[in-house]
Amino acid sequence: MSTDAVLNLEWHELATGCGFTEGPVARGNEVVFTSINRGMLFSVGLGGGEAKPLVETGGGPNGIAIDAAGNLWVAQNGGKVVPTKSSIACVPSIQKVGIDGDVNLVLQGGLNAPNDCAFGPDGRLWFTDPTGSSEAHEPKPGCLRALDTVTGACEVILDGLAHPNGLAFGLDPDTLFVGETHRGHVIKLVKSVDGWRHAGIYATLLHGEPDGMAFDASGRLWVAATKADALVVIEACGKGQRLVPLGPSFPTNVCFAGTDRRSLVVTAPKGGRVLCASVFEPGIPLAA
Repeated sequence: MSTDAVLNLEWHELATGCGFTEGPVARGNEVVFTSINRGMLFSVGLGGGEAKPLVETGGGPNGIAIDAAGNLWVAQNGGKVVPTKSSIACVPSIQKVGIDGDVNLVLQGGLNAPNDCAFGPDGRLWFTDPTGSSEAHEPKPGCLRALDTVTGACEVILDGLAHPNGLAFGLDPDTLFVGETHRGHVIKLVKSVDGWRHAGIYATLLHGEPDGMAFDASGRLWVAATKADALVVIEACGKGQRLVPLGPSFPTNVCFAGTDRRSLVVTAPKGGRVLCASVFEPGIPLAA
């Protein structure tokens, strides 16, 4: 990779015209993503082509995680982020889309607007749960939660976050990184004998605000920086940043896809698009 402050990649469109795109997750040689304002999940091959509708979840499906059995777990904001065109009413919740396409409500009640999610090394589904709009001058605090998908027990891991958004476990599975959109920070959590604790600010974005994020195998954190129309690459240990321009895009999330995990995929709501570029360093394997 270049050592310049700006890193230019060659982008091509995998999909267009799919609404407010979010939540990409790799599945073989394709990517599954959400359309928040359509209440839909789509898939598209890494070679591009027309996006295929998978299922209508209703509400506002946001982030997605995939388990070892191929089930899709959806952080459902209930239509609180942008107005939904779906006629299927849905409350803020966690949904499970089975391999047969059935949509099951797993967790509801007491949730604000689940945003992004990932399976942790403990097998639980971790998800951010902001309150209100990230545009608010003083947003109500949101939290980070972890759901035991077997027992249904849901734990608040950390509260008082200023619009918690994207999240990613690090190379060390005992570290977790969460974006606080309103403050422009990426914070670090560390697991100890007493549970998970806030370990401080990992980095403050020099451009835009943090949304979805993913680690590569060298410890770089790739962050969708919405208002910068770019990605921000935070170097290992939080030292140094590079800007990856995307043009008009408002990027919401990012993942590494393909059998070699060297296809970098970004959801870009401007134009309802999903973008892809090849990178030298693969993404780290995700827990499932």
